[in-house]
Amino acid sequence: MGAWTWSKKFVGVGYRKNSNGRKTFYIRYRVGGRRVMERVGSETEGYSLQLANRIRQERIQQARHGEILPARRGGLTVEELLDAWLQHSTKRSRKDDAQRIADHLQPALGDVPAARLRPDDCLDLYRSLREGGLSDATARHCLVILRTAWNRGLERGLVTGANPASMALKQLGRPAPNRRLRYLTEEEFERLLEAVEHSRAAWDLAVVGWHTGARFGELAALRWSDVDLGHGYLTFRDTKAGDPRRVPMNVAVRRVLEAKPRGLPEVLVWSTRSGRPYRDPPMTLRRAMDRLFNREVEDRRQRVSFHTLRHSFISHLVMRGVPLPVIQSLTGHKTLEMLQRYTHLAPDARWAAVESLAGENRRTESPRIERLEGGSLPNPSES
Repeated sequence: MGAWTWSKKFVGVGYRKNSNGRKTFYIRYRVGGRRVMERVGSETEGYSLQLANRIRQERIQQARHGEILPARRGGLTVEELLDAWLQHSTKRSRKDDAQRIADHLQPALGDVPAARLRPDDCLDLYRSLREGGLSDATARHCLVILRTAWNRGLERGLVTGANPASMALKQLGRPAPNRRLRYLTEEEFERLLEAVEHSRAAWDLAVVGWHTGARFGELAALRWSDVDLGHGYLTFRDTKAGDPRRVPMNVAVRRVLEAKPRGLPEVLVWSTRSGRPYRDPPMTLRRAMDRLFNREVEDRRQRVSFHTLRHSFISHLVMRGVPLPVIQSLTGHKTLEMLQRYTHLAPDARWAAVESLAGENRRTESPRIERLEGGSLPNPSES
């Protein structure tokens, strides 16, 4: 469906065009201070702006006399509700959300009148997506999209009542904790570099990803104006959190960038041969990861991808005892809680804590201590 077009001649009357250019007409009016939006009908059914306007006037007159007619044809459909939200969405994931709507939500629920959508419909969608091979996270995210669209529709008066997607998500409960985390050892990373050394772009991106923990999208959007070799910093502006992040360059990153011909400030540091931005990591890098690490790996959480370099960056810093707040400043995580899943890799500081109580300046020469150290237990009667 195309964008909304509202008539300048008839207030509260508009239409949208489908892929064949046919118009579907809608009206907007208020009932008791509540905004209502109603689908009237399509061109092929004989409707027009004039007819839609006449129906709107009837609705207003009936509302004033307390005789509200039921909305025609079930009112707004789920497809139209989702599209109305998508038109106003400013999320960075808007393109991904639109793809999930087209692939999963629209085929299953698009024709269902929003007023008739029930939690069971949402649960059936979730189950069918899981049976179709989608991960739990992706199937849940489809319901999250529907939940968000419904909430925005409530604010705009497009729908009323409890949110069926929200109720379905509550019935599903919290997702199972995903505590396993695949990261590369230093030896595995060296093997990866050897496998892609014939591709300069793949090699460069792997090295910089390993040494900065940047997401691939952040590296793909990096421009030469964001590279400060003088002070040794990279500035990632197109971040998931939405806030720019300044990350220091180590010697490995500096060598990669100093070896590249520097372009104009607005030029991308990495781009395809045609000069376009990378949408995905280079195929050479992806194939090398599959060949080296992903054969016979069925658990998606254990598959190696470009994002594994980010996990590896964090994991190795944690194992070296770097404090989580410092790592957070480098990776751009919004909260420290998001880094808690890495803490099992940290050196156990509890040993040092208890050993500090038995420092050199503390007296430990009593016979009781000596017997404990010798392996025998003290006699309670001697206490």
